[in-house]
Amino acid sequence: MTETIQVIANFSEGRNKEIYNGLKQIAQNGQGYKLIGSLAEPDYNRSGFYLLGEKSGILDTVVEMLEYAISHIDMTKQEGPHPWIGAGDVIAVIPVKNITMEECVEYAEQLGQVIGETLKLPVYLYGEAAKNEERKDLSKIIKGEFEGFPQKIKQPEWQPDYGPNTVHPTAGVTAIGVLRDLISLNININTTDITAAKATASAIREKNSGLKGLKAIALDLDSKAGIQISTTIENYKELPLHVVFERVKEEAASRDIEVINSEIFGIVPADVMIQTASHYLQADHFNSDKQILENYLI
Repeated sequence: MTETIQVIANFSEGRNKEIYNGLKQIAQNGQGYKLIGSLAEPDYNRSGFYLLGEKSGILDTVVEMLEYAISHIDMTKQEGPHPWIGAGDVIAVIPVKNITMEECVEYAEQLGQVIGETLKLPVYLYGEAAKNEERKDLSKIIKGEFEGFPQKIKQPEWQPDYGPNTVHPTAGVTAIGVLRDLISLNININTTDITAAKATASAIREKNSGLKGLKAIALDLDSKAGIQISTTIENYKELPLHVVFERVKEEAASRDIEVINSEIFGIVPADVMIQTASHYLQADHFNSDKQILENYLI
């Protein structure tokens, strides 16, 4: 049986079309997997690539994409509101079919070792691949961002898992994690008050709300002339999207702010949308296995 994984590779460039297209070309040329989606977000100055397939082919491609990023993205010149630590910023590994979390952790370790040794980038493992409890939470690794990492990496507790013990001068560091899921739900709110928006984001984070695995930040976006609450959900089966959306509405309303709409960034399992639609339609006894037409075409 073929072991199938999804790898989401995020890069700190979403405005330069030439660099984005260069990364996309590499992703399209690999073997043993499909590039099922790619997105460039100019507001964030960030891009994401979604690779689905066999482990070995994806590993080679991710290394090649990182090599390209090192030579084309200079973090000392990059600007954007989204937190980042490097040119090849964050890589998430997600089990899809015929593969365990433990095997994905081994894969992340292999990928980290190759990147550290061949590209001379410091690599930090997070999520299920983390070597200690402190590093399970990606936000703790990102804290201080690219600008603060030259000092952070000197601390004994922040030595990298792989690669050199010094930050790459222009490409920074890379984080590789293993997660059960990774859903990005961005919620636009009708305020220009960034302080109130940050308070809303803070209120819904796991440590304050109890919503397991929820990350949230408030970002002031030029193209929308407003503010967005950007959330990351690591297990939609335990934390459905509608729960996050309603909690944001509740916290925003307590500050006299209304939700305008939401955006799902990237590619998600069909179950995510079925789960959300079933909730809002109050679809009693809906059986997605039996009542979705496309299931009979597969």
